[in-house]
Amino acid sequence: MHTPFINIHSHNPSSSGEITIQNFISSRDRILVDEFQDYFSVGLHPWFLESEEYVRNGITAIEIFALQKNCLAIGEAGLDKVCNTPGQLQYYAFRCQVELSERLHKPMIIHQVRSPNEVIKLRKALRCTQPWVIHGFQGSFEQANQIIENGCYISLGKSLLKPTLKLLKIGEQLSCDYFFLETDNSDYSIGQIYAAASTLFKVSSEVLKEKQYDNFLRVFHPF
Repeated sequence: MHTPFINIHSHNPSSSGEITIQNFISSRDRILVDEFQDYFSVGLHPWFLESEEYVRNGITAIEIFALQKNCLAIGEAGLDKVCNTPGQLQYYAFRCQVELSERLHKPMIIHQVRSPNEVIKLRKALRCTQPWVIHGFQGSFEQANQIIENGCYISLGKSLLKPTLKLLKIGEQLSCDYFFLETDNSDYSIGQIYAAASTLFKVSSEVLKEKQYDNFLRVFHPF
């Protein structure tokens, strides 16, 4: 069997030769999710929170969507210190989604900006058992290692096309067992992301595809 590309997080539909987890935002994308046939994740993004009532209504919708077999994850959800949403409201929405993830036994796709410590602190406090994937990771190897030690994975995307010194160090030291690849909302194809990752991690494209597929099966149990 030809191993497909795995695109762990995208806001765009899947293309031929790849398996994509397409992300939807609860409430805003309801009609799309109701009719969707491919794999998806659904959550409350910290950028778009309006009130606690909005969060509660969103959680109710997410729970309904998450019962679909093709819903593989909750999220993207998380904390963002740069956006305008009040921190208390972000934390409330994040915690609600974490609790839902644990109750439904669904992994999470995590959005975090300048808040890795807060994310890990909440995971520890709630004694979470479901895997989390920190998408769009741009931190250091030390931060990546801390994330992995706490039962999470990182996901890398367009930053691979212009790797920083921090990313080069990750490429030198991180095992392929602990990361995913994504396009997010970029114009790059998942093939371009894989090609850059293959160079950074010094593995062949076929080995990389096999590792990513294995990671996908282990974390998301799609079948």
